[in-house]
Amino acid sequence: MGLTVASYNVLADSYALPSRYPEIAADILDPGRRRKAICERVASLGADVVCLQEVEQAAFEAIASSLSGYESRFERKGSGRPDGCAVFVRGAIGSARCLRYDDGTGHLALLVTVEMDGRPLACGRPPR
Repeated sequence: MGLTVASYNVLADSYALPSRYPEIAADILDPGRRRKAICERVASLGADVVCLQEVEQAAFEAIASSLSGYESRFERKGSGRPDGCAVFVRGAIGSARCLRYDDGTGHLALLVTVEMDGRPLACGRPPR
């Protein structure tokens, strides 16, 4: 059984501010440009499972539309945070479960099960 898994922190648009990254050209931090580049990169990987951190709703929707044949889940963090975790699976997701940390940070772990060669496999993206 071969399985390719990719995991990225895509840096939420809300956090990609020129004031936080003064050495980076402002046009590189542009949300539209970044979202397009992220979609292209994730699609080019051809991974069976893609786990992403710091994903905002707009980025999740863009990535999902760029990945044909993938099922996906997105869960937004709590505590008023604009981002969350997303998992994309080539094929079908059997179940999904969100575990929220009880430490006031809003962090979460998104776990999904998929079937590989007739056996369940758990995949997920916990916070860093």
